[in-house]
Amino acid sequence: MQVIADTIKNADAVLSEMLTLTDTAFSMAKAAAPIQELMKQSTTRKSPPVLAAESGKVLKENFIEDFRSLFPNVSSGVTNGRMGTASYRLHDGVYKLGNALQTVQERKFMIVSDDERRELSEQLRDVVADFAIYTIIAFDLHNASQGTCTMAINKYCERRKVSPSILLGELMGTVQWSGRTYYAYEHVSPLYTDMMAAEPLFLTECEEQELPLTEELAASILDGRANAAQVMEQLLKQAAEVESKEVSVNPMSLISRMSLE
Repeated sequence: MQVIADTIKNADAVLSEMLTLTDTAFSMAKAAAPIQELMKQSTTRKSPPVLAAESGKVLKENFIEDFRSLFPNVSSGVTNGRMGTASYRLHDGVYKLGNALQTVQERKFMIVSDDERRELSEQLRDVVADFAIYTIIAFDLHNASQGTCTMAINKYCERRKVSPSILLGELMGTVQWSGRTYYAYEHVSPLYTDMMAAEPLFLTECEEQELPLTEELAASILDGRANAAQVMEQLLKQAAEVESKEVSVNPMSLISRMSLE
C-alpha cells in the first residue's frame, strides 16, 4: 500500500471526528424512524409510547450540545474553509444536522407524529450520506482499490487492524443504507468514468459549480434521453430556486447554529 500525504490540516483528528459524526447521525436517523417502522423492527411487542420514549432516549444520548467543543477540528476547518475536496458535502451535512438538532431540542426528544419523525429521519439520512461521502472523497478512499491511501487513513486502519478497502466498503455501505446516491462528478460514483468519457467539460462545470448532478440525471445523458445542455438548464434552475428559498448561510453561522443552548 502506497501511503500519500494528507491535504487537510490535522487530518488524523478530522478523520476521527468525521467518523464519529457519521455514526452519530446514523444512530439518530435510525432512532427517528416512524413508529410504525420501529414496531416492525422490534423483536418484542411494544406500544407506540414506549417506542417513542426509547427512541427519544437514543436521540438524547446522541444529541450534540456544543459542536465547537465536541468537534473542534471539523468546526475550525469549516469556519476557515480548509476542508479540502467535497467540502460542499460537509457544509450541507452540518447545516442539515443543525436543523435536525434544533427540531429534536424543540420537541424535547419526544416526537410522536410519524409524519414529523419521517421528515426528521430523512433529513438525518441526508446528513449520514453527506458525511460519509465527504470522508470518502476528502481522504481519497476511493483510490484504495488502486493501492494508495493517505497517512491519516493508514494510521486509522492500522489501529483498527482493517484495510482501507474495508473502511471504504463500510462507508459505502452507510451511503447505501441512507438511500442516497453520489453526484456523477464524484469519483466514487459508478457513472464517473462513463460521464468523464462522454461529457468531460459538462462534468467539470457541474463540479466547479457544485451542482447536484445526480446519477439519475447523468444516466439520462448516457442513454440519450437528454443532452448535457438540457440537464445543465435544469440544474441551474434548481440551484436558483434553492438559493431564493434559503437564507444566507456562511461557515461561521453554520457552526454557530450547532452550538445549541
